[in-house]
Amino acid sequence: MSNWPGKYVIGLTGNIATGKSVVRRMLEHLGAYTIDADALSHRVISKGAPGYQPVLDKFGSWLLDKDGQINRNKLGHLVFADKDALQQLETIIHPYVLQAIDILTKRASQTVIVVEAIKPLSLAPAWDEWEPLLSRHGYACVWDDELNRYYVADEARAIAPRLTEGPKWYADGPQIGNFKPAADDPTHPDHRLARLLAAAHMPKLPLIDRATLLDLLTVDINDLDRPASASDIAAVMARLFGSPAPQQMPTPQGKTIREIYRQIIDSDAFRASCGRIAASYAW
Repeated sequence: MSNWPGKYVIGLTGNIATGKSVVRRMLEHLGAYTIDADALSHRVISKGAPGYQPVLDKFGSWLLDKDGQINRNKLGHLVFADKDALQQLETIIHPYVLQAIDILTKRASQTVIVVEAIKPLSLAPAWDEWEPLLSRHGYACVWDDELNRYYVADEARAIAPRLTEGPKWYADGPQIGNFKPAADDPTHPDHRLARLLAAAHMPKLPLIDRATLLDLLTVDINDLDRPASASDIAAVMARLFGSPAPQQMPTPQGKTIREIYRQIIDSDAFRASCGRIAASYAW
């Protein structure tokens, strides 16, 4: 980056609950200076901040709460239902966010800077640089929601039709910010699991060690060292997730119920659920 000589700047993007914040905190722990661009965008439109009045001038004072702050839920419902409105909002906010990033990056003493944002500044296609590599390794694009591009391996091609049934624009899909905290909201996709983990510090759920998660999930189970049957595994999955996809089901293979829980905790499905639960408390 020529604007920041001597600095190595990394952009970290992705949709809600994909693990951006976890990765950013990991890099911060390793010594990087990190910037949360989404948090900056919230500060830019807070009362008295430079983006506050332009947003009200553009969209109206009906967005205000009783304390005079812009209600982000109201604003989100507006712009995520209207691409033009979203573009207008970004035209207001982005210059201020970029200015703040520039100042923070120049002031940072660290060489490595990580900027986290839900989406890049530009949505111009860039996959032509790396898609041929994925293609050579047996992956094909099956869905593009204008923010994310989804690939399926040859051996999992059967799930492609289900992906293409998803929303065609990322903002048309479920927005985590519209949910209440997962343990309090029966409609949240991870409500069952959140209730079992209610004793944990939810915003930091993806960072909790696996032994603690195991203790939280099995505190009321007395026969953890009994060999698990197929029906036991189905019951465990229903307890945690409701109705899991068949490919997420562990196989017994002589494992105990304790080992089944450990296997689930290490799975991508469980980690994704923890990310969604944490996001519902951090919003």
